Amino acid sequence: MAACFAQPSGVCCETNANSFFVVDSSTGRLRPITSTQALIKYLHNLWLFLSVFNLTSGKDKIDYEETQNRIQQYHAFHKECSLRVQGIKGSTNSTQGPDGTLSSTTLNSLKMILKGVARLKKTVLQINPNFMQYIRVHSLLTLFMENFFRA
Repeated sequence: MAACFAQPSGVCCETNANSFFVVDSSTGRLRPITSTQALIKYLHNLWLFLSVFNLTSGKDKIDYEETQNRIQQYHAFHKECSLRVQGIKGSTNSTQGPDGTLSSTTLNSLKMILKGVARLKKTVLQINPNFMQYIRVHSLLTLFMENFFRA
């Protein structure tokens, strides 16, 4: 789908990136034009994270190591995005949703999920290593949601 402009009046680009922005004076909009590769990378990382919690159409059973890897990859992707936006803005302040990144609170939540998954694995391995094969992380999300919304 092609972008339509009423009165394009300015263009700028990110240093060392595949994105540029067009200012449309008539509509008062700044339109980002991003490569399809960036969108594909974003969607792939989102799919990795959602698949951990069985929220995708594929119902493959993934082992615990792959679960940790997918959550770590998703966190690293968004952490990198935040750092890049900070660099573009010339700021060390945490980025937020309006900056085009996950909020710092959401990044911290991802970090907490990673730590929780690691602690669970460590505890289970200490008690009964054979039980690791039966743990399905998507059921942990369901349990959390049920307890979180219970009155």
